[in-house]
Formats: sequence, structure tokens, C-alpha cells
Amino acid sequence: MKSSLKKLLYDMFKTNLLLGSSITLLLLLMRCFYAAGGFFSGLILYNISFTLKGYMLDRLLVKKAISRSSIVIIDIGRILMIALFSLFFKDSFAGLLSYCLGISFNYFSIGFAFLRDERGSE
Repeated sequence: MKSSLKKLLYDMFKTNLLLGSSITLLLLLMRCFYAAGGFFSGLILYNISFTLKGYMLDRLLVKKAISRSSIVIIDIGRILMIALFSLFFKDSFAGLLSYCLGISFNYFSIGFAFLRDERGSE
């Protein structure tokens, strides 16, 4: 795997974990245990999914070691994994909402990581 992709995936995981853990800690301090669990599980699950997608793209584009049909099958599996895991939070709207926010928070972290890296390159 190219070192730039490894660095990107590592930075994203680290940023997600730091920012997500702080929000989870804040939710725990507010005694929203179910929401904190939903948020953190959504964050970690999507982090794993994002890392898996990065490795698959590296295999497809750089090493040509995986077929395009395999990518589609694996992507469907990733989507199903995220959707099925949401069933744990079906009884609580707050838990389901925080799970979805945990998944969506990854996009905020991506933007934050890129802004942090771009600011240092000026």
C-alpha cells in the first residue's frame, strides 16, 4: 500500500477517534448513556468501513488484485453491515439518531483533517 494512503487512513482514524471520543465523553457526562453508545458505535463502525474501502481501492487501482464485481459485492456488504447494526437501536429514537450522527460525524472529521493538513502546508 502506498504510504500516502496509509497516512491518510491513519490520520482519519486518529482524528475520528479523538474527536468522537470527546463527544462521547460529553454525552456520558450528560448521562445520555444510550446516545453515547449509539454515537460511538456508529463512529467506530463507519471508521472500520472507511478503512476497508481504502484498502479495497488500493488493491483495485494500484495492485489490480481485486475485480470490480468484488468491489460491488463488498460495498453491498458494508452497507448491509451498517444497516443491520442500526437494528440494535430500533427501540430508541435517541439511540438511532445518535448512531446516524456517529456515522455522519466521520464526514466532519474528514473535512477537519483536510483543513488541518492544508493549513500546515502554506
